[in-house]
Amino acid sequence: MTQSSDRLDRIEAILANVAERQQAAERWHEFFQIDLEAMRQRQEQADVNLRESISDTVTMIVDLAEQQQETDQRIDVLRQQQTETDQRFNTFLEDARADRQRADEREERTRQRLDALRQQQVEADQRFNILLEEAREDRRRNEQEHSAFVENMRTMFLEITRIWQRLTG
Repeated sequence: MTQSSDRLDRIEAILANVAERQQAAERWHEFFQIDLEAMRQRQEQADVNLRESISDTVTMIVDLAEQQQETDQRIDVLRQQQTETDQRFNTFLEDARADRQRADEREERTRQRLDALRQQQVEADQRFNILLEEAREDRRRNEQEHSAFVENMRTMFLEITRIWQRLTG
């Protein structure tokens, strides 16, 4: 029976070995299942995180698109305002240039009038000086005539006095 007992021992050893391997395989299977479950949970969490991240990204893109649209509208408004401001500025500039031209024309007319007035003043001064000289000449002649008249009168009175003295005397 030794042979049978050896065989039986071997079979038992093989069965024990198979049982150990089966237990080891079951443990590996359990570990694998635990790891697989952990990986599945991590994958689910990653999927949740990815969905949240995608949702956040989509929300951000929508917000950015709205902000871009608002910015584009503001830019359009600012461009319109700039165009209106440019038009007003150009109108003011044209008005200012026209005012400047009118002022330059008025200044030129005023300068011409002043030149004419200066010329008239020079002519008036010349006429005045001529008249003054004529008046002085007239006065000098009048003084000469007066002196001559006085001298004539004196001479005449002297003559009358002499004649009177001869008549009376």
